[in-house]
Amino acid sequence: MTRAFFGRLAQRSRTVRAAVVIGLLLLIGSVDVVTSPDLSFLAFYFLPVILASWFLGRREGLAIALASVALWTLDDMVSHRHYSHPGIPIWNRSIGLAFFVFLSWLTGSLKVALERDMRARSEALERDLAMARDVQAALLPTRWQDGNGFAVAAECRQAFGVGGDAYDLESLGSDALAVAVADVSGKGMPAALLMASFLASFRGLLSFRAGRLDILAEDLSERLRTSLDAPRFVTAFIGVVEDGALRYVNAGHEAGLLFRPGADAAGAVRLRSTGPALGILPGARFREVRVPFPRDALLVLFTDGLTECANGAGDEFGATRVAEAAASFSQAAPIRIVEGLLRAAETHAAGEPFSDDVTIVCVRRRGAKAA
Repeated sequence: MTRAFFGRLAQRSRTVRAAVVIGLLLLIGSVDVVTSPDLSFLAFYFLPVILASWFLGRREGLAIALASVALWTLDDMVSHRHYSHPGIPIWNRSIGLAFFVFLSWLTGSLKVALERDMRARSEALERDLAMARDVQAALLPTRWQDGNGFAVAAECRQAFGVGGDAYDLESLGSDALAVAVADVSGKGMPAALLMASFLASFRGLLSFRAGRLDILAEDLSERLRTSLDAPRFVTAFIGVVEDGALRYVNAGHEAGLLFRPGADAAGAVRLRSTGPALGILPGARFREVRVPFPRDALLVLFTDGLTECANGAGDEFGATRVAEAAASFSQAAPIRIVEGLLRAAETHAAGEPFSDDVTIVCVRRRGAKAA
């Protein structure tokens, strides 16, 4: 209860905090004056002195200490208290004032030391977070690639500096490209560590499982399941573009969009889930799907941070708006499509920050020159 009171008081304005301290001091002083002089209220004056020193400052704590001495003097005058020597009340007030001044200084010093320690911890955490962010960014491929028959662009924005979104792009030859987009359950550092493990496993398996994406997904799922103590999972879209076709496995991920030349939002092919999320079920099975991927076709992949981006009214951007926005930019270069999708989501959010990590990957198979 005391902790809750201090917590609420700390959230109030300085004026309110000062009013609380002064009100408490006047309450204690009034009770002290009207009660019998045989009752001592000295200990109760500690509270306003401590509160003033902690929430207002050392000078304010000293002022409350002086006010307390004034109230003690008033109590003596009202109660007509007599002392055996005229110097005794002066001594008593001096000792009380010295003690309260020391209490005010000690409280202020403790607060300064605590704030300094918290600031140092926060700065150390920021440095560690910045280093982790740099390391995680280094694990991802170049955001923009143009070659080997494909134009590719990607963007990965972590909502909390580091997070559980990632993508990967691996060339499998002169006219073949492997692409993956993944989203780990959870946020922050734990999700980032699991995502690093996912990327390492994916890249290791891809070299000899690229021809069977269903088997690759099964191996990935089992590795994740057996390596995790807590119930965590990864949704992922894994695809290989080659020989005018896209082979893919969708492990519980957002449906990708495939725009063939001239297709609008309604004509986009939805690349829906073909199996459960990775790392949940023992012996999980996945289905590899093959769809045509002609020249000038566009593949748009993204995580749920894009579809779940919401405005102040709680209205989410949604898969339909993603498809419409992608279709409106579908003839542009992939980098422009990624930028356009992010702008559309930010416009919809109307100033609200993204609450989840957002990753977008666009792949265009070269044909006629893109606008």
